[in-house]
Amino acid sequence: MRLRLRPLPLRWLLTFSIFALILPALLLTIHLSQRNGNAQIESYHRQFLHHQLANLQIEVSEHLDENDVVGIGRQVALLATLPEIEKIALLDEHDQILLSPVSGWRGRAIEAVTPHYRAASMQQVRRQNRGTITSNQEKMLTAYYPVRLPAARDTIAQGLNGGIYVEYSLKEPLRQQWRTVLSQGLLVILIATSAGLLLLWLLRHWIERPIQALIEATQSMARGDFHPRFEPTPGVELVRLNHAFRRLGIALARNRQQLHLQQSRWLAHVQSMPLGCIEYDTAFRITAWNPAAERIFGYSAVEAIGQSGHLLIPAELADGAETAWSRLLDHKGDTYLNHANLTKEGRCILCDWHITLLTKADGTVIGAAALVEEVTQREASRQALTDSAQRYEKLFNSVADGVIVLNQQGRIQSLNHAAEQIFGCSQRKIAGQSIDRMIPQFATTIRLDSSLSQLNGAASAHGRRHELPGRRHDGSSMTLQIESTPLEFQGERLFSVVVQDISERKRNEARIERLAFYDPLTELPNRMLLMDRLEQAILHARRSHKNGAVFFIDLDNFKTINDSLGHPVGDQLLRQLAVTFRHLVRAEDVIARFGGDEFIMLLNELNEEPEQAAEEALRIAEKILHQFDTPRLVLGHELRVTASIGMTLFPADSEQPDELIQQADTAMYSAKSSGRNAVRAYLPSMAIAARQRHQIENELRAALPREQFCLYY
Repeated sequence: MRLRLRPLPLRWLLTFSIFALILPALLLTIHLSQRNGNAQIESYHRQFLHHQLANLQIEVSEHLDENDVVGIGRQVALLATLPEIEKIALLDEHDQILLSPVSGWRGRAIEAVTPHYRAASMQQVRRQNRGTITSNQEKMLTAYYPVRLPAARDTIAQGLNGGIYVEYSLKEPLRQQWRTVLSQGLLVILIATSAGLLLLWLLRHWIERPIQALIEATQSMARGDFHPRFEPTPGVELVRLNHAFRRLGIALARNRQQLHLQQSRWLAHVQSMPLGCIEYDTAFRITAWNPAAERIFGYSAVEAIGQSGHLLIPAELADGAETAWSRLLDHKGDTYLNHANLTKEGRCILCDWHITLLTKADGTVIGAAALVEEVTQREASRQALTDSAQRYEKLFNSVADGVIVLNQQGRIQSLNHAAEQIFGCSQRKIAGQSIDRMIPQFATTIRLDSSLSQLNGAASAHGRRHELPGRRHDGSSMTLQIESTPLEFQGERLFSVVVQDISERKRNEARIERLAFYDPLTELPNRMLLMDRLEQAILHARRSHKNGAVFFIDLDNFKTINDSLGHPVGDQLLRQLAVTFRHLVRAEDVIARFGGDEFIMLLNELNEEPEQAAEEALRIAEKILHQFDTPRLVLGHELRVTASIGMTLFPADSEQPDELIQQADTAMYSAKSSGRNAVRAYLPSMAIAARQRHQIENELRAALPREQFCLYY
């Protein structure tokens, strides 16, 4: 049950409002006045007490100079006569009472007679030799002023530190201040009350009576009299209000006729509108029913009007409908409902209800009007569309590769879970951003254009796979494989980008390539990569009509180092030599490890003339041999290493890679035969000598089992 408060008359309402504003201000003024007065009183009595104690300090010092202990006691007793002083005592340096108006205190500790004494703070005051006055919550000032006292009791010899302790009560001064403030506040309240009574009389005479006359005129207009008599009290505003009411009456009479015409028009619209229009009273009975409602539910107006609204509601939903109707009448329910209903044939349909409460002029609810639309087919289509969207979303997010949908400007519209994991960021954070933030080279590789058929001459880039650098949300880099496909959806041009993070695969490929084409010990190209580079160098030399050279470098007596110092020393020597060779070759040259202690150096871009190319290559070979003149420190061993170099030219000597290697090898063996640490260029005669030597070696090996040797002695 709602509690309805009776409205107050305007004169009382205004008066109470004014008092509600003035009274807190008066109370605050009294409070501030009392607080300021208390502060002034405390400040005044602090100064007064300081003055008295300072004079007492001086007099005590004078009496000490005169050896007058009795005079000191007299001055202390004189100060104790002040009514505000509750306790006073002369203390020695051990806080024992030397003199006090209370006879029983002498010789006792000051802490035993008063709870307000703080020994620690007073000792600090004695050390500083400066008096102090403090206040507490009990409206009391405590003061301590240090003095010089006799060295022993009942003597006048100075030398010890003592002090004067005083407890000064502010209760009576503050009580007098409160009486003064209270009397002033009561006087102000009396004046304000008198002003309020005067204001009450003025409001009743000049405002309430004219308003009452205005109310009566309004009630007359509500009864249909649009020419009320309103005689206001003198006042320009109220006279103007009278004229305005008369004009209002004329306008209302004219509007009444127009309203009747509009009602007729609206009734025609309601009868012809395609939406069902149904009205209910507060008891949930049907009071109006248009032809559209008859088409939706099958009931005629005669059958429906006067029936309960439950006529259209399935039995299992009746209780919920009753509750919803009660909440609607209390202005708490929904004005839009999507509800299941029954037709006359018993068929269950789904309807949208747009409900508007019908009220009187005073706001009292008299019923409700509802616009009804059958949406059974539409909801079925919507549900099918929702199911399709959910299936698409599940399919979209189940794809193992990242999928990003871009608009024509290259901004991200959506991406699946795999793409979120690749870039380390959710769709909510990057939706609407440019794809260039995550794939910086995307726009330059796959250009986005307004035409799907002609993408600025780059249409062939779509549908192909590209490897581009990518950037995760945390700033880290990766390698991506992307494939972009243009598409069109509901007239909008979009792009589907499939993304794969191939960073790990690229690292594995690099490792495999490194293992396949590079020597693991020296990190130089191995024999396989050397042969590939040699074939390319031969083709380049043929096109450029320039010569190249192949050096076959073999270390002298390397086996002795391995056998005597161990393989770790030999391996470290090979690494050092690899670094030396890298520094000797140019960018277009190649240095490779051919096997064991053998290296192949490939020189490009030599002179076009074979003779000059040979001279240029020999100078480089001599430069290489010069690097072996300096001893090398390898794992604590100082080694002197030399090398033998065989050299051949291409395409002058040959254009076959295997034959060039064989020629350089033959020249290298010729250098070793000449005493090592030398360079030899390949000559055709070397091949003949090598074949003859090879033939002799084979015949010697076969002669022993055949017993073809003869001993001469």
